[in-house]
Amino acid sequence: MRIRHQNAPQAGFSLLELMVAVSLLSLVVIPLLLSQGDAMRNAAKLEERALAAMVAENVLLEAITLEKAAKIKSRGTRKQGTLDFAYRVKRQNEKRADADIELVKVTVNITRRGKSKTLASLTGYQRLQK
Repeated sequence: MRIRHQNAPQAGFSLLELMVAVSLLSLVVIPLLLSQGDAMRNAAKLEERALAAMVAENVLLEAITLEKAAKIKSRGTRKQGTLDFAYRVKRQNEKRADADIELVKVTVNITRRGKSKTLASLTGYQRLQK
């Protein structure tokens, strides 16, 4: 013989309560996942710029300090890490009016190989020997 309790409280959650809880959870989780994706993209861009800055420093150092530095190629490519970069070296003679010194302004611009956006740019000066 079964006894039924008419006024017994029900255990568990209703479907409506469960749907509301899942909806609230998704309102919190989805923006977090989107911001995580943005953070990963920003980290990749930052790494690319940091590697481009290293290439710029190396090329500028070679362009200023190497013997026969004027013969370094004005354009070329370098590999840093797993990325290929293109560089451009521009030289410009400058004479200071207040001193008897001749300088060569050396500017290095770095882009990704095959791209036009400059990722790093450095300028240095080389003193000409008299």
